[in-house]
Amino acid sequence: MFKDSIYEMKRVILTVVIAVAFVAQAAAQVNYSVSGTVPDSLNGRKVYLYEEEIKNHLVDSTIVRKGRFHFKGSRKEPVAARLYIGKRPSRQEFAFVLDEVPVRLSLLGGKKSVKGSRRTAAMVERDRLYMERQTSSKVFELKNKKDNSPLGMLMALAALSKEEHEERQRVLAYNDSVYNVYCTKLKALMLDNVDNVVGAHCFSYLYDQIDIDEQDRILASASQEFLNTPMVVRKIASRHQDVGHTYSDFELPDIDGKTHRLSDIVGEGKYVLVDVWASWCLGCRIETPHVKEAYAKYHDKGFEVVMVSIDATREPWLKAMEKDGVKDMGYQLFDKNSVIRKIYGIGSIPCSMLINPQGKIIANDLRNNDLEDHLSKLIGE
Repeated sequence: MFKDSIYEMKRVILTVVIAVAFVAQAAAQVNYSVSGTVPDSLNGRKVYLYEEEIKNHLVDSTIVRKGRFHFKGSRKEPVAARLYIGKRPSRQEFAFVLDEVPVRLSLLGGKKSVKGSRRTAAMVERDRLYMERQTSSKVFELKNKKDNSPLGMLMALAALSKEEHEERQRVLAYNDSVYNVYCTKLKALMLDNVDNVVGAHCFSYLYDQIDIDEQDRILASASQEFLNTPMVVRKIASRHQDVGHTYSDFELPDIDGKTHRLSDIVGEGKYVLVDVWASWCLGCRIETPHVKEAYAKYHDKGFEVVMVSIDATREPWLKAMEKDGVKDMGYQLFDKNSVIRKIYGIGSIPCSMLINPQGKIIANDLRNNDLEDHLSKLIGE
C-alpha cells in the first residue's frame, strides 16, 4: 500500500512539473534563418524545409538560384527540422534545429557542412549515429522471395534451408548488437541534451527501453523546452493507458449527438472496454467480431463497451458501424477531433483498454481472444 502511494505521488508531482512548464512557456518567438550554398549544377532545384515531428510538416519551400537558397521565419519555440534539395532518389538532405542561431548549409567541394547552434550540432550527431547504424547493419537476402507482400515474405522464410536459417539468425543477432550500441550512444546524446528539443526526440525514441523510474528522473531534470516538445507530451500522455492507472475521463457525442462521459459509464460493478478505432483501420475492423462475441456473452453479467471512432467525418463511421453490426452495441461515440488520442497519447490504432469497476485499467492492447479470456476470469462463464 505504501509503495503504491509513493508511485501515485510521483505521478502527481511529474504531472504538476509538466503543467507548470506549459503555463510558463515564453511568449517570445524564435526567429530563424537557414541559408545554403550549393554547386551551380543544382540551380533550379526545389528546396523543401520540414519540421521533424511524428509526421513531417512542410514549413516552406524555395528554388536554388545562383548556387544559393535562403529561408527565414519564426516559430513559437526551437524545432527539429529537415531540409531536402530535390526529390528522391537523388535528393540531398540536411538535419538541424530552427532556433535563434542562423543555420548555414553547404555542399561545396563534394562535402556536406552544417553549422549552427549547439542544438544543431546535436541534431547532426543524431543523424550521424543513425547512418552509422544503417551502414553497420547487415542484410539477409531472401533468395526464394516471390514478391514483397507479407505472404510472399512468409513463404520465402518457410522455404529456407537449415544453413540459410542459421545464417539469417546470425545476421539478426549481429544487427541486434549494432542496434544496442546505437541505443547506448543515443542515450548518451540524450543525457547531454536534456535542455533542448534534440534530447527530447532521443528520449521519445528510447522511451520504451527506459524503465519508468529513470524516465521520471530524466523528466524531472529536463528543461521546459524538452517537456514542451510534442513527442514528449504524447509519450507522457500515453502513460494514461498503463495497467494500474486510473482512467482519464472524456465526453463525446453518440450517433444522435447526445454526449456521454466515460465517468458516467464506469463503476456500478461494470467492466468497461474502451475501444478506439476508425472505419479505415483494417486492424480495428478485424478485431470487431471478437468484441461483439464478448459483448453478447458477458453484457448481461456486467460488461460494457465504449467504441470511439476517430474518423474525420460521420459518413464513413456510420457505414462501418452498419456493416460491422455494432450500431446498437454499447456506446458508439464519435471523436472527429481525436480528443481521446491527445488525452491518452494514442500513437496508433486499434487501441483498447479494459477498466474495472474501481476505475483502474486492468488490461490494454487486447487482441483476438484476449478480451474474452480476461472476462471469463473476472466475471465467469
